[in-house]
Amino acid sequence: MKAPLPIVAAGTVILIGIFGCGGGGGGSSSGNTTPLSCGPEYLTPNYTQATDPGDNEPNLILTWPGFPLNVYYQTEETRTFGGNTFSTTDIFQDALARWVSASGGEMAINTISTTTGADIIVNVNQLGAAPGSGGTLGFTQVTYFPSTGQIVSARITINTWPGMTQAQFTNGLRGTTTHEFGHALFLQGHSDNTADNMYYQGSSSTDKVLSTRDANSFLTAYCGTFASRSRSREAVGAPGEQPVTITINCGH
Repeated sequence: MKAPLPIVAAGTVILIGIFGCGGGGGGSSSGNTTPLSCGPEYLTPNYTQATDPGDNEPNLILTWPGFPLNVYYQTEETRTFGGNTFSTTDIFQDALARWVSASGGEMAINTISTTTGADIIVNVNQLGAAPGSGGTLGFTQVTYFPSTGQIVSARITINTWPGMTQAQFTNGLRGTTTHEFGHALFLQGHSDNTADNMYYQGSSSTDKVLSTRDANSFLTAYCGTFASRSRSREAVGAPGEQPVTITINCGH
């Protein structure tokens, strides 16, 4: 069970649970209001303290201790529709760019070409057939220190399948990957509003941009401290503590 936890300065929050989620859906624009003092109402409206409709538990936050983050796109798939070729790597980079934009451009990201030094690894997994209703579109594994809520590493896996339509391969994968990056970057829970990308259910063929609440929740988790979080600040836990890994399966 997830336990309630306040958001504090520098974004140090503790403990998460295991749950299912969704990706994709319709779109809305991003934005934010004037920030207040650091805390759960740093930017409103947000869902940092909402109840996750997927498991009826309070949302909890994990954060990276420093930036830039090194992202490695380990596997790639291409599909051709109407004479145009589309790459999963391009789609995934578009999805991550949404969160960079939500940070005001202050969250620094490096794309690297090896697992060595990678903070977030993104993979494509080819299924034998399309996932049925409630099937998995992708999943995120997050390794973190429970005592500090600091993320050590994350791995995102996005599912593809034979016979995908152009809408599924482009719009659907972009919306799903945007959702998965949200888990890898900060949110172990879900929005309680269908308008948000981080809502717990969605579509396998429709994109969804970040909403005002998505952006506000991301900024509130970090209290806007992206630029001041040096890469030299590695994730730490209590003396002798070992990091743990959870897997968040995301369906539709």
